[in-house]
Amino acid sequence: MIAEVTLDDGGCLAIGLGREISVLSYVGASKMPPYFSSQGAARARDGEGVVFHYYGHLSEFPPSAAVPIVEAIDVLRYFCEHGKLSPLMNWVEV
Repeated sequence: MIAEVTLDDGGCLAIGLGREISVLSYVGASKMPPYFSSQGAARARDGEGVVFHYYGHLSEFPPSAAVPIVEAIDVLRYFCEHGKLSPLMNWVEV
């Protein structure tokens, strides 16, 4: 499952939940590029894609976006508390 946290200014951070790995995806308040995705070293099990349910559909992410769920939750907490992306996560423009 993917959950989204949207700030008052409209910036939105999405997080993949329900697995040992997660992904993070950010869309700024303008809803215009640049968009950012987590870049991590977590690995999916062999033959297992990085897939989450999003509004009733399967959404697949590149394996390079996978991060440990514990780190993803810390990054989401930072986003909620500070209103910006965590500098502790590696972000890649997508």
